[in-house]
Amino acid sequence: MSGRALLLVVITAFAGCDGPKAPREPARMTTPKAAEPQIPTRRPFIDTHVHMNARAYGVLLEQLEPLGLRRIINLSGGSSAEARAENIADADKFGGRVLLFHN
Repeated sequence: MSGRALLLVVITAFAGCDGPKAPREPARMTTPKAAEPQIPTRRPFIDTHVHMNARAYGVLLEQLEPLGLRRIINLSGGSSAEARAENIADADKFGGRVLLFHN
């Protein structure tokens, strides 16, 4: 190997060497700040397929109203005259937001 080639190899080998480095501080684990839950803004919608007891109407409407629920159609409106009358009375408390299907 010629003197020039040897010099080139030595220069190339040490070109990336910065010398001794200061010790690094250990990495710290950080917990991300909890974000506030975001309720997406959605278009108003009607849930057209619900099977539920009349006692749950208020809970369902209250919980899903921020997501855009405006009206539900309960397909379990009752088949006997007594059940229908009871379900109609309960649904009427919600100002047209609960519609019933009777079979």
